[in-house]
Amino acid sequence: MKFLKKLQTCTIVVVMLAVTIFFSSGKLSSFYDSFNLIGNNVYASGDYKYSVDSSDFVLLTDVIPDAILEIRYYSTYNFVGDRITGYEEPIALLTKEAAAALKQASDEFNSLGYRLKIYDAYRPQMAVTHFANWALDINDTRMKAFFYPELDKSVLFEQGYIDAHSGHSRGSTLDLTLFDMNTEKEVDMGGTFDYFGELSHPDYTGITEQQYANRMLLQSVMVKHGFKPLPEEWWHFTLVDEPYPDTYFDFPVSRSSLLTNASDIEDQNNNKVKEQSDEGVLDPLSYWNTESAARTSLVSYVASVTDENSPDFIPVRDRIAVFDLDGTLFCETDPNYFDYCLLEYRVLDDPTYKDKASDFEKEVALKIRDQNLNHTSYKGLEVDHGKAVASAFAGMTIEEFNQYIQAFKAQPMPGYNNMTRGQSFYLPMVQVVNFLQAYDFTVYIVSGTDRFIVRGIIDNSILDIPPRQIIGSDETIKSNDQGDEDGLNYVFEDDDVLILGGEFIVKNLKMNKVSVIAQEIGQQPVLSFGNSTGDLSMCEYVVSNNKYKSMAFMLCCDDTVRENGNVEKADKMYALCDECDFVPISMKNDWTTIYGDNVTRK
Repeated sequence: MKFLKKLQTCTIVVVMLAVTIFFSSGKLSSFYDSFNLIGNNVYASGDYKYSVDSSDFVLLTDVIPDAILEIRYYSTYNFVGDRITGYEEPIALLTKEAAAALKQASDEFNSLGYRLKIYDAYRPQMAVTHFANWALDINDTRMKAFFYPELDKSVLFEQGYIDAHSGHSRGSTLDLTLFDMNTEKEVDMGGTFDYFGELSHPDYTGITEQQYANRMLLQSVMVKHGFKPLPEEWWHFTLVDEPYPDTYFDFPVSRSSLLTNASDIEDQNNNKVKEQSDEGVLDPLSYWNTESAARTSLVSYVASVTDENSPDFIPVRDRIAVFDLDGTLFCETDPNYFDYCLLEYRVLDDPTYKDKASDFEKEVALKIRDQNLNHTSYKGLEVDHGKAVASAFAGMTIEEFNQYIQAFKAQPMPGYNNMTRGQSFYLPMVQVVNFLQAYDFTVYIVSGTDRFIVRGIIDNSILDIPPRQIIGSDETIKSNDQGDEDGLNYVFEDDDVLILGGEFIVKNLKMNKVSVIAQEIGQQPVLSFGNSTGDLSMCEYVVSNNKYKSMAFMLCCDDTVRENGNVEKADKMYALCDECDFVPISMKNDWTTIYGDNVTRK
């Protein structure tokens, strides 16, 4: 008989209830049990104590600044396939004691040429409940091929992969691996994080001698500094002298959870309060230099068009802003566009596909690799790349394609420290998006990158833009059973799923951006943000013969210290802005940071 206790938090202010689910002979039953208050922010139910007191927890990167974070449960690339409840930010929290011990281990690993890469640390009880609820739905097997291909989902409780409680919720357990500073790659442990199977056992012998030695190195140093391993998972370690061996915490994974008193909360709120501009509009652009002309222009514009008494007032329904992605919101090239690097990996490096790639796909991918290494220019590569993306991922469901993108996003940025590919958003421009949304602007992304790749980039990111407001280059979509039958003759049935059809339709650059805005948005935007001549037509369309006051901003990549800048290209953009009366944005002079102070170029 297996017993599953399933915790569900209703409220901490008045009362908390738990649902205890008994798992026996395939039948489920439940009853309610009251939580009893036994101390400040500490509650008890049966044999378990639960707490929302975060006062003994710290932000891991405050203690170990060079730790690499790949918080899988904040993303959708995990065994569930969704962001997990309670993971509000992609950060790692630990008890002070566990963080101090881990710092000692990190120092020793540093001396050996390694950095820590963290997959998970403190895990709120609400997240564990999410796992349990998922496990009860035996039909949800979206991620089976990635994380439990050898197991039937119905045995996950029985074999202990899912439980009602987790040591992570006690705050002194973490999941991690090593990053080799010489090769700039994750150390090969002979198995992936969160794989359900014998392969993940630390002492599994069906791997190479080097992979086994790597596991033993990780384990020996962690044990030396006070952690104990888990026999079933090579990545999992718990502080032996954990300060809360009997308490399960249930506050969200977020920086705000670490605020322990009213003055802390007030200080944080004060930091978030938007600055008052001369026009009286609230300004949240804290990553911008206060003397920035571009910032002043934007704030003044928003103040004018959102004031009902202003002659420039724009009704909410008509406040539409369009943004390019690469080089405008997101790192443009490191060493190439995200979607170019994705295709290069898929065709030349992905062990599940590289032997199946077509000659055309290989030709395109090799051109991209040559461009990455030697800065070679190839005429027509934009369209050939679009065709190769369409064919290389043909047959994948939309969800499978998104999961592939999420996994690629988790790779370290080749040219930067402390940043993954998916984290490479320009923070000052993220603030611009948030600022506009706060004033009821509808924000669209209009990109030359494949539409579904852009959606994957934005999914589980710091930008809150729904998929319906993401426009990009397009490929065909069809039913998995449709074959070559024309869509006019095929009827979608209840067991059909949508897959990538393999045929490229359009590259959404230059004039094509204007056309697709007219087709999909259906009205002229009033703000445009771009960074290249590929965005010129879009910017001109926004400011030409507009019935409302409109503006176009262009980013100039003039920062060669914090970003992969190009001064010559930036100078040309400044000249174009002067010619077209666009507002230039200087990465070097207008922004106080680009990716965050802890991110540096290699």
